[in-house]
Amino acid sequence: MMRASFLIALVAAGCGPSARTGGGAGSGGNAMATLTAIVVSPASVTLTTIGGGAVATQQFTAMGSFSDGSMKDVTTEVGWTLDDSGIGSVASGAFTGAATRGGIAVLTARQDLVS
Repeated sequence: MMRASFLIALVAAGCGPSARTGGGAGSGGNAMATLTAIVVSPASVTLTTIGGGAVATQQFTAMGSFSDGSMKDVTTEVGWTLDDSGIGSVASGAFTGAATRGGIAVLTARQDLVS
């Protein structure tokens, strides 16, 4: 049985201002603070999927920076997109590679106008 390897390279994106409020008492921030930036980590990753074997997976984290200086994990609150959905899918920061092909894609975490 012949097995094929598929290389997946992802670059994460996130930055910019938003009118979204966040922080809140639970994160030590002001409930009226606005989301100003999103930092995704890891910032880049290279994964390999072996055809006929397990697909590549990677967990990403999105940290939100707020106007009051606080930071909060917003991984499950942001929308996640890949600019090439043919190489896999992402939900709540969990990337799962396609079993049939590799490629290079930009992964974006976005909330309102912040990405």
